Amino acid sequence: MEQKPATEIVLSAIDTLYNNPNRSEKEQASQWLLQLQKSVHAWTVADELLQAKKDEESCYFAAQTMRTKIHQSFHELPPEVHNSLRDSLLDHISHITEAASTVVVTQLCLALADLILQMPSWQKPALDLITRFSQNHIWPLLEILTVLPEELETRSVRLGENRRLDVLDDMKLCAPTVSEFLKHCCNMYSANWQNHIQVNVKILRCFTSWISIGAISLNDIADHMIINRAFEILNFKPQNEKETLAGAFHEAATDCICTLLHCLEDNNNQMELESFLFNNIINLEVPYHMSVANEDQGKAMDYCRLFTELAETMLEKIVSQSSPKQMHYATRVLDLVLICVGHHDYEVAEITFNLWYVLSEELYQRNNKESTELFRPHIERLITALCRHCQMEPDYDGLLEDGDEFKDFRLKVSDLIKDIVFIVGSSSCFRQMFLSLQEPGVTWEVSEAALFVMQAVAKNVLPTENEVVPKVAEAILSIPENTHIAVRYTSVLLLGELCEWIEKHPDTLDPVLNFLVCCLPHAGTGAAAAVALENICGACSDHMPHHLPVLLQLLSQVDTFAITNNAVIGLLKGVAAIMGKVSHNDITAAVRELCFMQLKPLSELIEQNIVPVRGTKTDPVLWLDRLGAIFKFIKVNVAEGDPHPLKPVILEVWPVLSQTLDKYQNDVRIIERCCRSVRFMLRSASLRVRELLNSLVSQIVRIYGSYPHSCF
Repeated sequence: MEQKPATEIVLSAIDTLYNNPNRSEKEQASQWLLQLQKSVHAWTVADELLQAKKDEESCYFAAQTMRTKIHQSFHELPPEVHNSLRDSLLDHISHITEAASTVVVTQLCLALADLILQMPSWQKPALDLITRFSQNHIWPLLEILTVLPEELETRSVRLGENRRLDVLDDMKLCAPTVSEFLKHCCNMYSANWQNHIQVNVKILRCFTSWISIGAISLNDIADHMIINRAFEILNFKPQNEKETLAGAFHEAATDCICTLLHCLEDNNNQMELESFLFNNIINLEVPYHMSVANEDQGKAMDYCRLFTELAETMLEKIVSQSSPKQMHYATRVLDLVLICVGHHDYEVAEITFNLWYVLSEELYQRNNKESTELFRPHIERLITALCRHCQMEPDYDGLLEDGDEFKDFRLKVSDLIKDIVFIVGSSSCFRQMFLSLQEPGVTWEVSEAALFVMQAVAKNVLPTENEVVPKVAEAILSIPENTHIAVRYTSVLLLGELCEWIEKHPDTLDPVLNFLVCCLPHAGTGAAAAVALENICGACSDHMPHHLPVLLQLLSQVDTFAITNNAVIGLLKGVAAIMGKVSHNDITAAVRELCFMQLKPLSELIEQNIVPVRGTKTDPVLWLDRLGAIFKFIKVNVAEGDPHPLKPVILEVWPVLSQTLDKYQNDVRIIERCCRSVRFMLRSASLRVRELLNSLVSQIVRIYGSYPHSCF
């Protein structure tokens, strides 16, 4: 944009963008305004629009443009105009009234904050701002003082590290004045503070922002007025039904205390502040129960955050200073966290997960059995609560679908249990869940949740366990057909996770395989059976060679089953692992049969010139991925000088792969998968198939001349 457009033209474009119903014209206006923002004229245009104050849309566009230019294009301005830009922004802010748009004010404050960060000549800007605005413009002043540390901390503005440290030092010098100003604001709005929600939220946010970057020191703030105000909010008890506390207010108080705790973690010599925060947070147990009784989940999550953050802050002391004779006093907070885990909504429990990860890591690193045993009761309560959270709705009649939030939560629970189960012992946890299945009147959803937890720890159960696992395996193998599909699905997965136990008990292998083979063709259990078979083939490969004919027959029918291609590849991976245990006399025929199940449909696609449709059986990638999996996971040990049993198969497979390279040479996705299959195929026999190299190299060079794919 070579010339500065007239203000009227800009206003017309903004009006078109926001108010014109014609989509094409809106798009044109958007593109034109974007070009304007990128031009050097945007500085002047934005200033003029802010002075004009025609409407909210034009003011927002101007404020956003000003912020964007300062943020991304500050280098366009010569240093001699920095002061005039500052004065202009200050002037615009001085005209902000109570009726001003919040989004416009925020953009102007961000613009000024980004200017401060990039303007070294402006010394102690916070003091200047307080002097200028503290009497009549408290709202925008609080917003500027809030976003300034946030912009410094998020590193969104490109600053050198030296400049960043200089700004922080400057803010530390201004911090006492900022703190006094915030106290002054707190006093101003102390009477009936419930009626001044917005400004009180801003005071808390501003204090939190300065604490977060370490500008306000933790020394001597244990009794700070704003911290006391935060706890006053968190302890607020309405006197009647009409008296309520806004969620934003409660959340701001929570953020403030959580930030203090986070900073305390890095400054653990602040004993007075630590004691003050601990005592006040512990006293929030009753308000938490009130929030649950009032079904106020937002506040319940806030209290859970506070308990969890306090536990994380003091965790090192809790672990290191606890003994069988006396637990550290702060261990009480773990009980509060567990109360939160017991909340009826799993989203509350999920807030605590990181704490349990950190606790397990701390105990694992210490590797002290006595210390680990101290926290066994907490983890037992945690696993019991998590098992309850994993229960599906009683009237749910199918399987959880991918992408379902509850399914994602259960996967997180599974990962967490795998990390913490060493504290209570996998066998102990497995046994406890099994006993819960024996209780009278147990419903399907309770059973399924217990089986789900058992599945998470099954691989860590000792293979020599002979008390509970045999009963579990027997129960699964005799599960009735009319059992809820989710129970059958989880049971099948559990059976697969017991693969190492099955490997040590080969007498169970035949009934287990028969059971899984029967499950494979059925919708629902088929996917679980494929995963279980993959696990068992991998773990029990020494016992599996005589089962190979059945598995090959199964794989020849696999495309008639209701399972995904990834599940099929998993099966191929498991069967390929068995191939390495087959005698060299038999392996060639078995691998040939397995490979030609994939080559036949691939050859038909090429010969019949079928247009590939991604994700269907007309997609060559489907067959190439399967072929690649076969060669990737076959491990054959061949003595020096002996013929390689895979060589005859490779020599038969290569012509089809060569045709694939030629046929789809312009399709990068198919070529990449084909090259991957070729790579795994060559690697499986190494130098024994060197005669293929001339043909392969000349073909790649020829295709590369027309299509220089990176995979070549």
